[in-house]
Amino acid sequence: MQDAELLRDYVMSGSDAAFADLVDRYVDFVYSTARIVFSHVRMKAKEKFANMLSKALRGYSDANSGQLPAEMLQLLPYFESGVDETTLRRYEILRTGKMEDVPNAGVIILAEKTPVDSQYDTRLVLGKNWSRIDNNLEAYFRENSTPRESKPLEK
Repeated sequence: MQDAELLRDYVMSGSDAAFADLVDRYVDFVYSTARIVFSHVRMKAKEKFANMLSKALRGYSDANSGQLPAEMLQLLPYFESGVDETTLRRYEILRTGKMEDVPNAGVIILAEKTPVDSQYDTRLVLGKNWSRIDNNLEAYFRENSTPRESKPLEK
């Protein structure tokens, strides 16, 4: 049966079989579309979070004689609002020491651990004066190069 016939059969008679056939035909399409849409929403949230995270990192460093945090939860008091422990646990510190010892380009200070959806999601990485939403963090580490599309952070 064609889709239109199945839909008509379902609407006119409430046919469970017609509805089941339509669901079977389109469930994968709907599911993958939803994954892509939610991935885009998460990417937009990461873009906003990058500036908040940078400000918290700078606030921590300023309050601790230029020292970088040893763990993400140390940044919690330096966020203005809307960030909780669960959010910060999704990230990890990759560089410790003094902020002044971190080069301006190419060195990641912290990064998102694992994307929610490994097929569609991106990862947020943060350096001293840049952030990047990265599609392939492993390739970045292999290349060990300066991020090509880094965005300057707000001060």
